[in-house]
Amino acid sequence: MDTKACIENARASLRTAQSGVDDARAHPARRETGLRTAIEFARAVGEPLRKLKSRVDGYDEWWSGAFEKYLDRPEFKILYELRRTVFHDGSLPTQKRMNITNMVVTPDSIRVNGQRISEPAGATRFIVSDRFGSDGWVLGSDDFVSSHVALPQGGTRVFIYANHPNFARVEGHIIVQQYLDALGALVDDAEQRFLA
Repeated sequence: MDTKACIENARASLRTAQSGVDDARAHPARRETGLRTAIEFARAVGEPLRKLKSRVDGYDEWWSGAFEKYLDRPEFKILYELRRTVFHDGSLPTQKRMNITNMVVTPDSIRVNGQRISEPAGATRFIVSDRFGSDGWVLGSDDFVSSHVALPQGGTRVFIYANHPNFARVEGHIIVQQYLDALGALVDDAEQRFLA
């Protein structure tokens, strides 16, 4: 693979990551899956750039300066590491915050903003956003949703659960978009440096 192909492949991964963020922003029911896609492919942006090391002069000097300039933020390091959780565990730790203006609980159902959610046989409790980001009824002694429901998503905001204060304040798609913008600048920098 030549230098131009490495940079084109990095851009292709960046476009896929961007489609994940766009999906998370535009479709409330797909916020978690969009963020998973974005985080997975954001990390893939760097792989083709690493292949430049054996193909271009001055790579190590460029990389150390470029990393510091574009990616040296604690939030970005956390997102980079979260990819391992997404890839190996199939989940992204998230927290949903939703504005429920009207909730009625009866012995056999829950009504959220006018939507009736019936309790299935064997249900022991109702969870909003389990460890996989699902909403619904828990059956038996499970600690995750086994009977999924679609809650009204209009006012739902999704935050990535991570040990950094910005993740609690800023919605997940916004932090991931900042990360993708920095990765885009990194790819632009590589193109200017090695293809100009």
